[in-house]
Amino acid sequence: MGPVKQRNKSGVQATTRDAWMREFLSSNENFQPRKTFCGLRSTLGLLPFILSVLSAHAAFASAPALTRNVIEKMIRNEAPKLKSIRSWADDITRVFEMLDFELSPQNVCSVIAVTSQESSFAEDPLVPGLGRIAAKSAEDMIRDNKGASLLFSVLPAARDEFLARVRASKTEKDLDLAYRWLTQQILSVPLIRPALQISRHGNRISEFFEANNRVKTVGSMQVAVSFALQSEYGAETGEIDLEDIYKVRDYMYTRRGGLYYGTMRLLGYRAGYQDKIHLFADYNAGRYSSRNAAFQKAVSALAGGPLKLDGDLLLYDGATPSSQTSATEAMLRSVLGENGGVDVEQLRADLVKEKEFAFIETETYKRVRALYRSRLKEDPPSAIVPQLDLSSPKIKRRMTTADFARSVQRRFDKCLRIAPTERIQKAVTLHELTPKALEDRA
Repeated sequence: MGPVKQRNKSGVQATTRDAWMREFLSSNENFQPRKTFCGLRSTLGLLPFILSVLSAHAAFASAPALTRNVIEKMIRNEAPKLKSIRSWADDITRVFEMLDFELSPQNVCSVIAVTSQESSFAEDPLVPGLGRIAAKSAEDMIRDNKGASLLFSVLPAARDEFLARVRASKTEKDLDLAYRWLTQQILSVPLIRPALQISRHGNRISEFFEANNRVKTVGSMQVAVSFALQSEYGAETGEIDLEDIYKVRDYMYTRRGGLYYGTMRLLGYRAGYQDKIHLFADYNAGRYSSRNAAFQKAVSALAGGPLKLDGDLLLYDGATPSSQTSATEAMLRSVLGENGGVDVEQLRADLVKEKEFAFIETETYKRVRALYRSRLKEDPPSAIVPQLDLSSPKIKRRMTTADFARSVQRRFDKCLRIAPTERIQKAVTLHELTPKALEDRA
């Protein structure tokens, strides 16, 4: 059984701080709180305790935490016409406290830049033409899906009301509520629930309805609902009740909830990048996509052939690696096979770690980089912006991950120019620090 939940002021279920942290850390090994250890007087006797309590990495900066007034100034610099600047500053401050992240200019400007890019500081942003686009998609689904066609033949009135609600949608929350309304209508029909449970082989039907809700990313920082659910419950949606899913979704539509999950997704993992633009590209393309795209570029150079630098080393069925061989995996088999041989099973085991920081510790990653140095007489790139075209009803012109990352970078730079001076130091892992080094950091 997981930690006991309690309601926070936002209404969404939340754990106590310590219990929540234990649950989240156990479900996401990439999460590392960014903490400041200024003033910590470390000794050899304290080091084992520190290593056991604090996870892998910490960032050090000489500047004190930002005040709310400074954060207000930074937001006003980005969005001068925003009427609720103080409320946004309050919630950014609170979110950083909840997540135990360092309230530094670099971190706060990152959140401000992404929020401005994604929603212009709107909790539930308006999407021009959403109702028309979503209604056409729903009508196509009803026409082409035999199950949906059969269902609406039994519920013709529900079909008409559902499509009317979809057409009236102006925000993602409006559209989300239309799908929730339809779900309740379906479940109100006798025998539908047991029939779905049989077809789901005993799994909870929440997974079915969540998968068919077309609203996938929401809130001021446009976070995937699946990420928020995984972060909150550490489980697949098939193990969560619909009402619990809806509580998380509702929280994401609030100012604090959108910032909470967005900040977690942006800063809550050990990225290891030298340049912020790669962190911003990852926010759009997926964690470690910039590192993986650089790896693909090295593989392509060694093979002497083209490879799509999209940051995905494997093919996926949803979030699960597919058994099919990707172009990157096939090229790796060839490159490594011609240079000392390749263990196909070990190669696959290494590539499965592509969404983790630990991928850089795999034999495959090390071999490719060593071959690149040996053959090209230079260091391989550690990170590049993935080459991805973005497609969404919310995007009205051609846009790429590179466009997104550059735009966020410009906003970040603008924000940082008015921030208090901060001396940035290299992020290190605690196990790389000797007791003497920890003393010097104090």
